[in-house]
Amino acid sequence: MNNDKININSEFVSSNDAKCVWMAAGVVSYKLCNLEFECEHCAYDRIIRSKISSEIVNGNYRTPNNEKTVNYSDHAKMLIDKLVDSEINPTYYYSKNHICFCKDEDDVVLIGIDNLLAKILTYITCIVLMPVGELVRQKKSFCWFIQKDKTLTLYSPINGTVLQNNSSLLNSPDHIRTTDLQKSWLTKIKLKNDSRLQDFYTGEEAKVWFQKELTRTKDTFCEIIEKHRPPISSTQFDGGIFSTSLSEILPYVEYWKFLKNLCFLK
Repeated sequence: MNNDKININSEFVSSNDAKCVWMAAGVVSYKLCNLEFECEHCAYDRIIRSKISSEIVNGNYRTPNNEKTVNYSDHAKMLIDKLVDSEINPTYYYSKNHICFCKDEDDVVLIGIDNLLAKILTYITCIVLMPVGELVRQKKSFCWFIQKDKTLTLYSPINGTVLQNNSSLLNSPDHIRTTDLQKSWLTKIKLKNDSRLQDFYTGEEAKVWFQKELTRTKDTFCEIIEKHRPPISSTQFDGGIFSTSLSEILPYVEYWKFLKNLCFLK
């Protein structure tokens, strides 16, 4: 056999011919490209993508080797488990609106966001904090995250006075998405006498509450995905990679609605 020829369904294709990406992926048996791989201008490419997307949504798509049926719902749950899974520090104090803090001194705390909120957030372009010396009031706004054309407001679970803001976050705001409160704290606050630490989750109680929040979040995201059926990933056959952010797979409006509800303090 001539090494410059490839046998596909009894047809011969020169190894120098421009094979369509769908042929190279094994999705179709024979198709050459005559557009210099400008797939965005190819009607054939649009047809194939539309067909595969429809089959994924209906749960009927099989891999090129016919190895396993892709189940949309299971795939979504697997991705959400990977993105949302998180833990807590049982020595910290946690509020229902996913603000947490740890003691720096007897009546001084470092306040930030918990790991669940940090995992859900997408790229932060700017963080606005209250000035040093300002009074922070319970259930009132004390911090704002700017994401593109949206603003996420955080509400304080405690009363106190701002002693210091984390200057490293002001210079690199996206570092808030790290899960180490000692590095990603927002503000250092001196507590007022009426701030009741017993109103917060800590220790084993915090672990139980946080696990319930993880389960609730995963279930909500799965319901949203099942309802709207957004694309879970780029096309795998032409080099796409799986989404790594919930904002990439959830409808924009639904994502922001959930974020705001998560951070609101009743």
